[in-house]
Amino acid sequence: MARLPVPTIRREDYDSFRKIPTHELPGTFTGWDNDRDDEIAAIAAAGDFAVRVEIAPNEFAAFCRNGKKRADPKSMAEFVAEKFRRQEHEHARIAMLTGSNKPK
Repeated sequence: MARLPVPTIRREDYDSFRKIPTHELPGTFTGWDNDRDDEIAAIAAAGDFAVRVEIAPNEFAAFCRNGKKRADPKSMAEFVAEKFRRQEHEHARIAMLTGSNKPK
């Protein structure tokens, strides 16, 4: 069972994401949220586990700007995957430091 990242945007940040040039988002937060629910259901149906990764408009815009990338779904997927890897690495590091990864 794989752990797969899924981008999560807070409702209050949605309008800011819509203002990022060239980004392709549904017209409403509800549309976005429904699309994510469908994505999570498809991941679960494939036997995998979806991990929601919250992203903020300023950090995504900076990722695109610094990497000279278009603010499109492909770039969002790359950004979310990168953030997910960092989070997973940090969780593993903390588990190792606290000993919480030892067998019981």
